[in-house]
Amino acid sequence: AIFAAMPPGMVPPCARALWAFMMVRADTRASAWELADTLGLPVLLVVQPGGASVTLAAQIQGLMNFRKNSHVSGILLNDCSEKLYKMLKALLERETGLPVLGYLPHLPDAALESRHLGLKTAGEIADLQQKISRMADALVVDWEKLSILTEGAAPLVHTDRLLLRELPPQGAEEQRPRVPIAVARDAAFCFTYAETLEALERAGAELCWFSPLQDPALPEQIGGLYLPGGYPELYAKTLSENKTMLASIRQAVQAGLPTAAE
Repeated sequence: AIFAAMPPGMVPPCARALWAFMMVRADTRASAWELADTLGLPVLLVVQPGGASVTLAAQIQGLMNFRKNSHVSGILLNDCSEKLYKMLKALLERETGLPVLGYLPHLPDAALESRHLGLKTAGEIADLQQKISRMADALVVDWEKLSILTEGAAPLVHTDRLLLRELPPQGAEEQRPRVPIAVARDAAFCFTYAETLEALERAGAELCWFSPLQDPALPEQIGGLYLPGGYPELYAKTLSENKTMLASIRQAVQAGLPTAAE
């Protein structure tokens, strides 16, 4: 937003390139809405009221009407006092026609810290389970209404709309040779989803963990390389000083090693 407000001559070239990339890719692909639409799932919209009241209803109406089928079926208020919840519940239900199913009060002792690219990862929060338990104990929800909202037969998945090939059934991976795949995992490369790793294993991969920060080279005899997301920019000095690892990855990629790098 800051770059967008600058005269073109003042915007750094790297920022102009980033802004152009964001403008090209700013769409609903892989969004929460597309997931709900693809799977036919009801959406419980979590909103943080702050100091808004009627404006909040306008924002929710915008989300409900932005797409022909928003799938928004209920509202949950986050970081909201009981008094404000009772006031907003009547207002929002009247203005949007959606049920307000509950709220999570302000819990400073359960806050999850964030940084420039989002929340800190689970592995970095020593008392994560205690924070989650604190939130679970404080959450106020009309479970009966929530159950009604989400009950029913499993939706039909339109497989022709999915961009993933069907994976083999679980257990089938034990019946064929496995391909070693090197997967980076350390403080710099820490954004991995369990589903991604499970999909690799079901497709026949043997996951070989390594640390670009600490290890001298890639694991031997690998058939692929996966560098997940994370915070490599915070460890640029250490990564750049690990010359043997840099050389190992460069040589492997130049030799044609299949590589996915976020």
